[in-house]
Amino acid sequence: MNLQNMTYGDLEQLQADVDYELDRRRVLADAPRRIEEITRQALAAQGVHEGDQWQPSPVGYPQGWTAQHAEAVHRNNEPANTREPGTRNCGWTPISPGGGA
Repeated sequence: MNLQNMTYGDLEQLQADVDYELDRRRVLADAPRRIEEITRQALAAQGVHEGDQWQPSPVGYPQGWTAQHAEAVHRNNEPANTREPGTRNCGWTPISPGGGA
């Protein structure tokens, strides 16, 4: 690409396109961290703490979170998981029986 042959208008449009693409890539790169942060903030606002009894949450549970359900402790394997532990393809793994950590 020869920039010297481009008009000011072409260069400005190219710069706008590059800026847009860089912003898009930054959003995509930062999305997992932001989702994790928002999920944890929303659970805290609901009064839910890691290791508590599982309850439905509109934002789900962060990856790695533990919750008690059906007399076992489960670890979540997916970001923003809204599925109930112990159900088919739920994304939770039982890590200890009896409800204790």
